[in-house]
Amino acid sequence: MQFDRSNPLRLVTLIALLLVVAACGGGTAGDTEETSPETTPPTTAGAAPTTTPGTTAATTPTTSPPAETTASPEGVEGPLLVGLAAPFTGEKGFLGPNLNKGVEVALTRINEAEGAAGADVEVTTADTEGTAQGATAALQKLIETDGVHAMVGPTSSTIMGVLERIQASGVPDMIIAGTAALDTTIKGETTFRSTASDSVVGPAMAQAAVDAGHTSCAIVVESLEGAQSVKETIQPAFEALDGEILKVIDIAAGQGSYRSEILQLVGDPVPECVFFEVSPTTASQFWQNASEFPETGEMLWVGNDVVLNEDSIAAIQPVIEQLEMIAISPASIGPGREDYVTAYQEIFPDDDEPVILADLGYDAMNIIALAVHAAGSTDHSAIAAQIPAVSRDGEACTTYAACKEILDTGGDPDYEGASGSVNIDDTGNSISGFGVFQIAGTQVEQTGEITEASLADLLSQLTGE
Repeated sequence: MQFDRSNPLRLVTLIALLLVVAACGGGTAGDTEETSPETTPPTTAGAAPTTTPGTTAATTPTTSPPAETTASPEGVEGPLLVGLAAPFTGEKGFLGPNLNKGVEVALTRINEAEGAAGADVEVTTADTEGTAQGATAALQKLIETDGVHAMVGPTSSTIMGVLERIQASGVPDMIIAGTAALDTTIKGETTFRSTASDSVVGPAMAQAAVDAGHTSCAIVVESLEGAQSVKETIQPAFEALDGEILKVIDIAAGQGSYRSEILQLVGDPVPECVFFEVSPTTASQFWQNASEFPETGEMLWVGNDVVLNEDSIAAIQPVIEQLEMIAISPASIGPGREDYVTAYQEIFPDDDEPVILADLGYDAMNIIALAVHAAGSTDHSAIAAQIPAVSRDGEACTTYAACKEILDTGGDPDYEGASGSVNIDDTGNSISGFGVFQIAGTQVEQTGEITEASLADLLSQLTGE
């Protein structure tokens, strides 16, 4: 569904992007990095948090009618217990606290609106530590010990190792991950995601480069699973748009120097632009070395939300005067963003802006609660059947209370989220538009847009469907 973005984004809203992480996987939610992560334990209602513990082609979303939404009956026995599985410690330990803030904002508003299907909603968390072992232990806690009715998470770094376990449990789950391997494996039966796939992020980056007038580019990405996932989707999309990839350069994390890789980049043939993704830590050394080569300033650098991370922007400063860089990101363009920011700042008044990824936790929590209310049940299958239904093809609404009212009066809500429109298709995936952002100094300004419609057309061209 398209939505009105005619009003320009306020600068104060865009500053939220300076706290950006991947996807979320690669450049999407749930798989980016940040230094000095927040370590304050989450404080959502319910159990306290625990503190211990393959790329596919881009797919075109299907849009056959979802299950009909129905107003809930008198109610269910509460509370409705939702689990959040995410890293609260470890290398990506900022993800859990950030997602949890968004979940808490949604939780507050849901319970102010008398809960879901007559039941209060509570949240319990589990720390995946960003590892396979930690994720397994976290899911065991949530599913077997806590007995959650639904889940949010895990994120990209651990999802593929535990996906089968989640699906076998039957617990409906809103995964926070852009990993392209999920395109055909989440299936839309009990597992879903509101985040855009890396198979969509890559084409969006390609479209941004072509829109900027460039047709011969290079790819420079870190040798990490998420970045590699994005890389595999950029080239076919760029070529479908009549572009040419001149060279592909993988760089290892943590090297003492990247001069040889930069020499390879600036050598003949010289690209007009560079599709770029490295983590903030690696970016610091990379850009220090890049500052020695004035040729890097003659190329347009095209990134994703990893580039918009506060630490990534700091890392760019040695070359910012000579550098032209844009980045695509779904952040701050959701039709429900204004309602979300208002609610967030009421609950977390000490934060100047919502922390990055909190909007994904907020949207996932709202969709789960609406699905429970529509189902009038805490039965796993009943909840799962309603998740796509409340996210699309109905009457637009941007808050839980407004969507709940539509259900209660016999209508079909179409939840329009803070992070995007969040239209979940029959495979459990979601496609959304992207903003195009220009980085100038330490400031970020939206300068363009990649619409959902243009992405759908490009994905159809890629798949032949």
